Amino acid sequence: MRIWTDFHHSALLRSLVYLFADRLDHKLSVVSVELATCTGTGATGVWGTTSQDAMRTTIGLTDHELRNVSMCSVDQFMANDFDAYLITRTETMEVLKRYGHPLKGKIYIAQSGNEYMPYEWDWIGNALCSDLETYSRIDRSRTNAIFSPQELARFIRPDEYEPITEENRFTVASFMHNLKGYDCQIRPWHLPPEQTVNLFREYMALRIACPSLKGYNFEAYGAQNDEIFGVGLTEAQLRLPYLDAGCGWHYKTHEGYGHGLLNFLAAGRPVVCPAGFYDRKTAGLYLMDRKNCIMTDYTAQGMCMGILDVTNSLEHANELGRCAYDTFDMIDFPGHAESAKHWLDNARAY
Repeated sequence: MRIWTDFHHSALLRSLVYLFADRLDHKLSVVSVELATCTGTGATGVWGTTSQDAMRTTIGLTDHELRNVSMCSVDQFMANDFDAYLITRTETMEVLKRYGHPLKGKIYIAQSGNEYMPYEWDWIGNALCSDLETYSRIDRSRTNAIFSPQELARFIRPDEYEPITEENRFTVASFMHNLKGYDCQIRPWHLPPEQTVNLFREYMALRIACPSLKGYNFEAYGAQNDEIFGVGLTEAQLRLPYLDAGCGWHYKTHEGYGHGLLNFLAAGRPVVCPAGFYDRKTAGLYLMDRKNCIMTDYTAQGMCMGILDVTNSLEHANELGRCAYDTFDMIDFPGHAESAKHWLDNARAY
């Protein structure tokens, strides 16, 4: 099957390549810079753009994983020479309509990875859900839907558990896009309340709020963390920083929620995260408080105690780390791919 796809961040593209092009051996055609420019979707942030070289160097996909992946040119897009269209942004529906879609006989697939995505199910007959909320709200008598967690951390996971060492036990790492003003559960604890909450400023201030963490090394990775001297990394650069951490800190409560968190489990690193928040989210299927993670409230004291709990001894840190590593095997990606094959074999065309 020849499948066209948009994407809006590189981790999502990685998961689509892993599933459709690698595990299921379909031909996947990805939005090119040329196509995004022509349709006016690149500059507005609707579609992400990449190239064959960038998928290797910045996303870190291998030649074997990319064997069925190509870039979609303007001419190919205009010719409508695809069996299926995989839509990852609701905005893409209007873009496709501008160019004559929906088309009779074509398969349209909506992908969801956040909370409920309002796709137009009257013409999109198939849904690939990695979030439980969208999957639970779809009328599956009308829509061919599947729940399938995104495979993201294949390149991060070591072949064997790599123990936390005395050298990295006191390194706390966070891998999140700093969306200022959205994480409203966290209120500033070291400054007067402000209209805009800067999540990472609060993260770095934990050493002020909790003197017991004074000697700890706090690392911040991800976009828009430059104001706190954070480091923006490409996908291909992520593996070592995860393994170099003693534990993770993940309190992102707006959009996405779990990519970085599940990457910690894949790396065999326990993570400190908010209690209750993931109960009805995909990541919550794999989190076990005080076994592979420490769940706390949103207070500075709670977070500090969580970090201290993980790191109070090297033996305890590795007990949690080993459990995190083993937990990741619970996510049966080959089995999910087999289920996706059956789902795609029964795809509903327009």
